[in-house]
Amino acid sequence: MFYALATISFFLVFAKYISWEFNKNVDLKKHYGWLIAAGIVSVLAVTTSYYMDSRAGNFAQHAVGGGVAVALGFIYLKKQFNATYNWRIEIILLFGLVSALGCINELAEFAADNLGYGIFSFDRQDTWRDIAANSLGAVLAYVLIKVCYGFLFKKKL
Repeated sequence: MFYALATISFFLVFAKYISWEFNKNVDLKKHYGWLIAAGIVSVLAVTTSYYMDSRAGNFAQHAVGGGVAVALGFIYLKKQFNATYNWRIEIILLFGLVSALGCINELAEFAADNLGYGIFSFDRQDTWRDIAANSLGAVLAYVLIKVCYGFLFKKKL
């Protein structure tokens, strides 16, 4: 539940910051379905990771909870600010966002590990697998959502 609230809160605060920074008044409740979906995906990622092998579960948790949830949050921001870019720029922006959030998460894991709150790394390559999972999950989810949205609603995302 913590991850769901953290994900939703981050995107609401980030949207509020962007609206303040660009002096653009937006209704944060508009398009909230994308944030609810991101929260649900976060809960599902954590829950299902407990029922999988530890490394596979960790990879799935990062791909879904880190990647797919960020892709949904990115769509929320994109729709919230009516931002339209070509698909190449969107992928670059999404990759930048998921990389930044993944880096923050890895720094938090590193800090918690060193402060004695538990072991957050399986081995010396855990961080790299997490970054790969976040990136792969975000880009695949975004492309899939964008394609499906176009087929279902006959308009661009």
